Order: sequence, then C-alpha cells, then structure tokens
Amino acid sequence: MKNILVTGSNGYVGNNLKAFVKTKKLKFKFFYTDIHNLDILDKKKIYAFIKKKSKILANTISKIP
Repeated sequence: MKNILVTGSNGYVGNNLKAFVKTKKLKFKFFYTDIHNLDILDKKKIYAFIKKKSKILANTISKIP
C-alpha cells in the first residue's frame, strides 16, 4: 500500500480530494494536514508528523535531502 501526504487538506482541492477518496477503494493510505497542523517548510516537523502517523512513511521521508 502506498502512502500519500496531502497538505492543504482544508482548501478547495484538499476537500474535493477527501470527498473523492471516500467514494473509491484505492490502494493508498492518505494522511491529511493543513497549515494549522503542520509547517511544510520545516523538515523536522514534517518528519515528526509522519512518524507519528506511520512508521513506514517515516522511513520514506528520511531519504529526502
């Protein structure tokens, strides 16, 4: 199963994506966040958020330079 982090999930595109995902059976696990939950410019905060949500994602994000 692939993991997908969706930032800006309370915006127009994010809300529509969440609604779409609910109607489909996809082989993805979605993690939703927005500016109030996560500063996407801070790599350490991103890593902590993902680690909290999924150990698998934490291993993936650690490879980002």
